[in-house]
Amino acid sequence: MQLREYLALRRYVEFTAEDEARIHAALPLLIPCFPTIIDDFFLAIGQHPEASQVLSGGAEQIERLKKTLGNWLLQVLSGPYDERYLEAHARIGRRHVEIALPQSFMVTAMNRIRARLVEVLELTMSPALSNATRLSMHRVLDLELTLMLDTYRQDLLTKARDAERRALTEAVPAYVIAVNAEDEIVLWNDRLAHITGFSADEMRGSSGSELLGDGDDRRLAQRDGGHRLVRWQRSEGTQSSLIYAVGVDVTEERELERRTRRAERLSAAGTLAAGLAHEVRNPLNAALLQVQVLQRRIERGTTEAEELLPVLDVVKSEISRLEHLVQDFLAFARPRPLTLHAQPIDAELTKVAELLGPEARERGVELELRLEARTTQVEIEVERFRQVLLNLARNAIEAMDGGGHLQLISRAPDEQGYVTMEIQDDGPGFPDDAPIFDAFFTTKPSGTGLGLSIAHSIIQEHGGQLSASSRPGRTVFTIRLPEAMGSAPSASLRRLTPTHTKLGGSA
Repeated sequence: MQLREYLALRRYVEFTAEDEARIHAALPLLIPCFPTIIDDFFLAIGQHPEASQVLSGGAEQIERLKKTLGNWLLQVLSGPYDERYLEAHARIGRRHVEIALPQSFMVTAMNRIRARLVEVLELTMSPALSNATRLSMHRVLDLELTLMLDTYRQDLLTKARDAERRALTEAVPAYVIAVNAEDEIVLWNDRLAHITGFSADEMRGSSGSELLGDGDDRRLAQRDGGHRLVRWQRSEGTQSSLIYAVGVDVTEERELERRTRRAERLSAAGTLAAGLAHEVRNPLNAALLQVQVLQRRIERGTTEAEELLPVLDVVKSEISRLEHLVQDFLAFARPRPLTLHAQPIDAELTKVAELLGPEARERGVELELRLEARTTQVEIEVERFRQVLLNLARNAIEAMDGGGHLQLISRAPDEQGYVTMEIQDDGPGFPDDAPIFDAFFTTKPSGTGLGLSIAHSIIQEHGGQLSASSRPGRTVFTIRLPEAMGSAPSASLRRLTPTHTKLGGSA
C-alpha cells in the first residue's frame, strides 16, 4: 500500500490525533493483559488444523512467535502511525503471506485479539472513557487489518500476473538468444534449434546484430533453405553485459494479413463490378430496344424524321445516362487529390441556396437558411464540396414530392473545433438500417446509387464526417468539418441571433 492510500484510509476510518491519545492513555492498562491475550491467540491456532501447520518448529518456535506477537501488539497500540509504521507493518503482512498463514484465520485471529482488548477496556475503565477508547481501538485495528489484507491482495495480483505471463509464454511461439559485448551469440534456445535445424553449438559465436537487425521483422534462415519471419525485442541483462532478445514468429500472421488484404480487394472489386454491371445493363437494354425499333422502322421503309428522331433521342439519353454512370464510378473508385482553400461556410450555404432556389420554388419546397457559423471558415475544395451540398439538398427536394420544407443550417464551432452543417427536410425519410452510403444503393428508380457514396468519400477526404438520421417527417444529413486555423469569429459575434432567411416556397 502506498503512503497516499494509507493516509486516505486513515481519513476514511476517521482515525485522528484524539484517537491516538486515547490509545496511549489506555496502554498501561492493556500491557499487563498481553500474556493472557497471546496465550489465547496460540490456543486458537492449535485448534485450527490449517493454521497450526505453520507452527512446525515446536515449543521453541511458539515461544519466539509469542514474543513477536507481543512486540506487534505494543507497536499497534503505541504508534506513531506514520510512514515508518506503514512500512514495518506491511513487512509483517508479507511475512504472513510467505509462511502461508491462511487469510481467513488471520481475519478471525485479529477479531479475537480485538475482542480481548475491548474486554480489558470495559473492565478497567469508566463507562464514558471506555466507550470513547473502544471506538479508537476499533479504528486502529481496522487500519491494521486493512494493511494485512492489502498484502494478501498484492500477493494475489502478483500471482495472477505471473500466471498470465506463464500462459502467454507457453501460448506464443517465442525464440530466445543472448548476445555478448562482442556481438557473438552465446545463447540459442531449443525452440530456435528446432525451427531452424541449426544447433546451439553451430550458432554460438555467430553475429547477433546480423540476425536481429534494427527491430523490424527479420528473416530467420532454416537449414533446408527456407526461412521464417521473426519479430525481435531486445532487453539488456541487469546482472551481466549480455543482451537478450525474444523473438515471436510472425510468418503465419504476415501470410494471413496478405491473404486478408487480397480477399478484401477482390471482394471490393467484385462488389463494384457487380453493381456497375447491374447499373449498366438497364440503359444498355433500353438503348438496344430502341435500336431494334429503329431497325424495324427502317426495314419497313420509314424515313420520316418524326418517326425516327424520337427513337434516336431515347438512344442518346440512355448513352448520356451511361456516360454519367461511368463518370460517377470513376469519381468513386479513383478520387483525385484535393486543392484546399479557406472559405466562409455560411457563404457556401448561401450560394447553394441561391442555385437551388428556382428548383425549390418549382417543386413547391420552402427553402430556409439558418446561419450560425457567421465568419467561420473551413478548408475546402469549393467545387467538390459544393457538389456534396447540392447533391444532398437536391436529394431532399426530390424526396419531398408535392412540396415541403428544406433547411440549410450552419452551427458555430464546438469545443473540439468542428463546424457543423445540416441539410434537413420533412420528407418521408428512409429506414434506419438502410445502407445509404454503400455503393450502388439507391431508392430512386433512375439513380446510380453512387451519389451518397461519393459525397461520403469527399467529406472524409476533407477530414470531416458525413452522417444521417431519418424518421418519417424529418431527415437530417450532418456534415462536420474542422475549423480553418485563425477563422474563428469573436465571442461577441457568436452570441448574436442566428440569421434566418427563407428563399423559396409554394405559390
